[in-house]
Amino acid sequence: MSGLLYAISHDLRAPLRALTGFNQALQEHLGGSIDDTGKHYLHRLDQASQRMSSMIDAVLMLSRVMQTDLIPLDVDLAALSREAIAEIASRYPDHHPVVSIASPLQAHGDPRLLKQVLSKLLENAWKCTMHHADPRIEVGGGSDGGTTTCFVKDNGIGFDMALSSKLFVPFQQLHAGEALRGQGLGLAIAQRIIARHGGRIWAQSEPDHGAEFFFSLPSATRATHTT
Repeated sequence: MSGLLYAISHDLRAPLRALTGFNQALQEHLGGSIDDTGKHYLHRLDQASQRMSSMIDAVLMLSRVMQTDLIPLDVDLAALSREAIAEIASRYPDHHPVVSIASPLQAHGDPRLLKQVLSKLLENAWKCTMHHADPRIEVGGGSDGGTTTCFVKDNGIGFDMALSSKLFVPFQQLHAGEALRGQGLGLAIAQRIIARHGGRIWAQSEPDHGAEFFFSLPSATRATHTT
């Protein structure tokens, strides 16, 4: 399946490049003669092309996640969270939630892939707290019986648990707002990464009362893993 995803995504690049190129050529050809309605249509076409490009990138990432070899190490999830937060903050400079990260939070897994999980969960939390008067995000967890459980919690818009079956399904989105729109693959990628480590991921939420995502991993120094 991962090879098929890669092949399909790669093949979609050529018609997308043609679509983008013809759109640009049309704008240059029409120049100042195009009216406001035409400009609107061309803008929508450009937006759709950019969104398709982002979706292709996400599918390629999903393919790589499913194929790449795991290199499990003892990792500090708190340190990975701080790295992810710094990158997310640079992409959303106008939003400043209060972020609390419990440290240290040790687990055993591939640090490259686990950082992707944390990045996707934290970026979701970042977006979902954008319209909150007192935005807060918390990362924490603990270890018990050879398993480490980590959580990412926010006080944002939340979601209806009746829709929870869609959370980790590719291209499913629980929020329709433009500011929250993504490719619908972030949580699907996170779920597959955690599954490859032999863990699981789940969530609790309530509309307008935030959301809390949990995932489990082998604890630090435990060498067993799933490839």
